[in-house]
Amino acid sequence: MSPTLDYEPNAYSRADLHETLDSLLGAANSACENLANKMKVVPEVDRQGNSECPFAEDLYGEKEEAAEEARRVLLRLQESRSAICEELSRLERNASLIEGARNDVHGEPAGRSLSSADAQAQAQYERAVKQREQVTEAIERVQEALQTASQKQWPLGEPQRQERYGQPAGTAYNSEAPRDAFLTSPAQPVSSVEDDLSQLLSLGPMSGDGVSDSRNGTVPHE
Repeated sequence: MSPTLDYEPNAYSRADLHETLDSLLGAANSACENLANKMKVVPEVDRQGNSECPFAEDLYGEKEEAAEEARRVLLRLQESRSAICEELSRLERNASLIEGARNDVHGEPAGRSLSSADAQAQAQYERAVKQREQVTEAIERVQEALQTASQKQWPLGEPQRQERYGQPAGTAYNSEAPRDAFLTSPAQPVSSVEDDLSQLLSLGPMSGDGVSDSRNGTVPHE
């Protein structure tokens, strides 16, 4: 008599993790990379938020946005690990049932059926173990990235969005404001602060009056 194995839907099967986990791991890598890039351009500021960088608060705000996205990915990773652990428990129960049924097997067909079920359960178990290892490593990477990002904080609380390119000033970066509030017309595309800095640097050396010259770096006053 064949054992009654556990095939009830669980969090693992409902999330279709055997198909979607690679996408989640990719999102974790992207979140860590994005946060690391934002951290590279966060300037030093004093306790009053003063900095040589005119976009300091925006840069801190964009870093916080990247950190928030990393936290969302981290939550999904933790939920996925719980689901994988639940799946491993199910597979272990099935393996025990299969092993216990071997003593009651009589005849070659039943034996082949058990061997096939055992091989399938073992393959599923090994895959889930590997997935648990991958998710655990991704969780550790995201947590490390967030820990590093927490070492640089805007000193005046939550960074406020500065008025640039049609974006409303005074909006907290991590607020739940509607996304439509930050849309602009095609004639005024929203660029990141990093793009603004690149544009400034591309102007070349600045003269004492702050005007750049395409030939020698400055344009003299007439």
